[in-house]
Amino acid sequence: MQQEDGNRKSNNSLNTQKHEEDTLYIGDRSFRKIKLGLAENEVRSYIEELISQREALRKRLEHLTSLTELAEKTVIDANNLSQAMMKKATDQAKVETDSIRARAEEETAQFINQRKQPVLAAIPGP
Repeated sequence: MQQEDGNRKSNNSLNTQKHEEDTLYIGDRSFRKIKLGLAENEVRSYIEELISQREALRKRLEHLTSLTELAEKTVIDANNLSQAMMKKATDQAKVETDSIRARAEEETAQFINQRKQPVLAAIPGP
């Protein structure tokens, strides 16, 4: 029985070696070696899979490129809009400031005139 188990192990290792010699490993794929080279249907299937993956990656890259361009355009537009809003706010603040200043100057002039008249009336004339 032990002899038989030993023979089985020996046969298994021979089968594994023979199997490894009949197989070509490329990346994570294995191809059977045949008399005239590799098994065409396996190689064709693998190449078609690679082409499909490449096409999917190309489309994804194209999509990501479009998204990146859109994001850049959005940032530029947002920056331009914020600049325009800032200019509008500054212009509006200047108009309001000028209006407040003019009103304050007018009120100050009226206040001075109101206080000046009683004082001038109290001063004896020549």
